[in-house]
Amino acid sequence: MKHYLDALEEAGLINSALYQQAVEASLELKEVIESTPQSIWPIIGQILSKLHKLPFSKQISYEEIELKTARKLYNIRDKSLIAIDRVGDKLHLVSYDPKAVQACQELGFIHQLETQFTLICYSEFKRIKAELSPNDENLLEQILREGQSSRASDVHIQPRKEQTDIRFRIDGLLHPWRSIPHQLSTTLVSRIKVLADLDITEHRNPQDGRLHWHNQDIRVSILPTIWGEKVVLRMQAKQQVPHLDKLGLMDVQLKHLKQTLLSPHGLFLVTGPTGSGKSLTLYSCLKQLQTPNLSICTVEDPVEIQDATTIRFRLTPISIMASQKHCVPYYAKILTS
Repeated sequence: MKHYLDALEEAGLINSALYQQAVEASLELKEVIESTPQSIWPIIGQILSKLHKLPFSKQISYEEIELKTARKLYNIRDKSLIAIDRVGDKLHLVSYDPKAVQACQELGFIHQLETQFTLICYSEFKRIKAELSPNDENLLEQILREGQSSRASDVHIQPRKEQTDIRFRIDGLLHPWRSIPHQLSTTLVSRIKVLADLDITEHRNPQDGRLHWHNQDIRVSILPTIWGEKVVLRMQAKQQVPHLDKLGLMDVQLKHLKQTLLSPHGLFLVTGPTGSGKSLTLYSCLKQLQTPNLSICTVEDPVEIQDATTIRFRLTPISIMASQKHCVPYYAKILTS
């Protein structure tokens, strides 16, 4: 059988320098793959599949991964092999390395099970391995990354009796993503609280905050339910606050709003469903009012958009204040200051 390095070089996926290095240093397949661009990893998997006459899958859907079985057999001796499902006496395993088929057969012999082996690309192997690893940090990164790539407006982490469901709101509709055990959900919520500067010991009262992830500001809303704490992560890409004239208001609405903003005192309400632009409207109003002659203060919980021209206070819940050593200003004191 042709050596896999020869097959990859003939296909133009590795150059002669990498070929020579792999031979001289006896590099593992993993090291060779990681030395190539990630965009060609699926092609490498297909070539290895044809070379060794093994079934190949470009992507394993989450529904195919039976978590209980996978986690139970996660610490298989061969780290290039992952068990993803078991139906009766048949065990399904995947790997990026064709040599793992031998470990697959040995595992079946030891446990007296029929085994099914599927070759997958290295990037898919890494994704499944990360999903099966009970690591709340990895899981939160996956959630936010998936939310961003699917253009979700918010992420719902909803506890239920048997499990916790994670759903993405896309174009106004909630789409199921996956379910996780309650134990993992608890650590996930705690991590979100830490990143959002919320009280991790508070489980009976609602909390709101914000966290920063790459180029996004994410609003965090936590609400206690009978099955645990529900979390909503509102994905907010950083944006410039538009002028009032650019909000799309009707002429009569814009006229009344500008007249209201010129009043020396008073109160007006901005209402609407999630994602309708309430906060953006209020920030546009602040932008309209900003002049060198005015000192503007806002009291918010959480502070959604930060700029250098307005003094902004975060309204911290009293339940959190009691656990902090330093003095935290709250609503009444801010208004009278």
